Order: sequence, then C-alpha cells, then structure tokens
Amino acid sequence: SNGWTNYAASTDRMRTSRKSRFTARGTRWISTVVHSYALAPSLVAAALAITLLFETYFKRAPAALFFCAIAVSSWFGGTVPGLFATLASGAVIYSSLLHPQELASQEVPRLAIFLFSGGLIALMGGAQRRAEESLRQARDDLELKVQERTAELQRANRELQAEIVERKE
Repeated sequence: SNGWTNYAASTDRMRTSRKSRFTARGTRWISTVVHSYALAPSLVAAALAITLLFETYFKRAPAALFFCAIAVSSWFGGTVPGLFATLASGAVIYSSLLHPQELASQEVPRLAIFLFSGGLIALMGGAQRRAEESLRQARDDLELKVQERTAELQRANRELQAEIVERKE
C-alpha cells in the first residue's frame, strides 16, 4: 500500500507540473506566433533596404540577403514563417529588383529556383526548430522524472534511517 501511495503522489505531481507547463506554453505560444510572423516581413524589408542601399554590390546576386531572411525566419519562427518569408521575398524581388515590365525570360527560371530553394531552406529550418523543441521537451520530462526519483529515494532513505534507529533501541 505504501508503494501505491508513492506512485499516486508521484503521478499527481507530474500531472500538476504538466498542467502548469501547458498553461505557460499557451501564453508563450501566442507571443511566439506574433513574433514569428512579424519577424519574417521585417527581415525581408531589411534585406530589401540593404540590397537597394548597396545595389552595386548586389547587382550580380540580388537574392543573397533574402536567403538570409528566409533562414532566420524559419530558424526562429518555424516552417510557415519561413515559407511566408520565401513568398514575400519572391514578391519583393519580382516587383522591386527584377522590374516586371522588363522581365526577361531568363529571369523567370531564376525566380522559380529562388522560390524552390527558399522553400527548402524554410522546411529545413522548421525541421531543425521542431527537433530542438522535441529535445527540450524530452530534457524537461527527464529532469522531472529525476526530481521525482530523487525525492522517492530521499524519502526511502529517511524511512530506512528511522527503522535503523528503532531497531537499535
């Protein structure tokens, strides 16, 4: 009966801890979503501004900084913000840097390759973010189990010490 009581108490502590983590995650989730989706257009705008400011340096590779914007968006925001940054970058490159009224047929494949490459970067960044979150969750769960086991061992040690004292008397 003593083992069952310890198990039940341990399970209750784990449930309570998980509930508080989920509540904290809910609040954190809203903040994260807002920041993730705000980061993508901000980075695309920054890439455009720097590219236009230093146009002579980016003449041969106008998409270079946009790849950075996509990578950072997907790393910090996940797959969907990365894909959003890819589409936004493609639209900005098409409208601001390639001059659609003079769009040569050779630019269309380059734009398609950019969108494909940006999509791959977003998918890989999102996968990396999910793997990182999964590892963080596993670490937190393991830490909780270690704390529970340590508490159980300390309690069992106190009981054994008390029993030793009783037998000596």
